[in-house]
Amino acid sequence: MSFLNFNREKSANNAAVRIIRKLPASVQPYKRTQTFTRTTTPQGFLKKHATRAGVWALLCVEKGQLEYVITQSGYARRTFLHVGESAVVAPEHQHYVSPSNSCEFHMVYYR
Repeated sequence: MSFLNFNREKSANNAAVRIIRKLPASVQPYKRTQTFTRTTTPQGFLKKHATRAGVWALLCVEKGQLEYVITQSGYARRTFLHVGESAVVAPEHQHYVSPSNSCEFHMVYYR
């Protein structure tokens, strides 16, 4: 499984949108969701939301393609994840997903 690796990227107005590179070494997994498809993805995942304080997540694509969007300070950073790729979701970072028709993915939560 590969991780999506980004540092800081600049948006159109030069405001930094921080993309987290990897999970902190101090966190441990505590929950894994079921595998979701386009039709079974919870409605809350499709709208802007955030994990709670202290809760990290790993978004894992099993099949197809998943659009992962991080929103910060009114700007968005879109990333397309493919089979075998993962992305880190930092605590309290606003984000949402949009799965392709053939997408299957799950989340693993850490604290």
